[in-house]
Amino acid sequence: DSSVSTPLDLAAYPEYKDPNFRFKLRLIPRDQDLSQLISICGFNPHLELTLKAAKSIGSVVQHLIDKWGAKVCQELVARTEGKPGPGKVTFQLHSTRHPTHQGWGPNEKNTTAAEVFVFAGRPDLFR
Repeated sequence: DSSVSTPLDLAAYPEYKDPNFRFKLRLIPRDQDLSQLISICGFNPHLELTLKAAKSIGSVVQHLIDKWGAKVCQELVARTEGKPGPGKVTFQLHSTRHPTHQGWGPNEKNTTAAEVFVFAGRPDLFR
């Protein structure tokens, strides 16, 4: 359960090879503090993305860093009243089905969204 880069066998799911196949991934903050921080920064903390099965999960995380990182970092510095805050913000995606799993970060270039979907148990609500 702890490996993030081991590809899963998707042979049982031929639909994921179809370049037109897409599914929705709903991202939900891990706790209320993070949800409030994202809201204060002007973003919707309950983000829903439509992904192709072959999309790299690392590129999804990098998208969040590019879109939210600087603003979230500014807000964290403001909350510490000008004391040095983090130089950057990192994001990790985690499966609610596997709470002890370390998650996926921006370097997970070889792990596809379909693999994460299967790892999460192919839920009706993929979050």
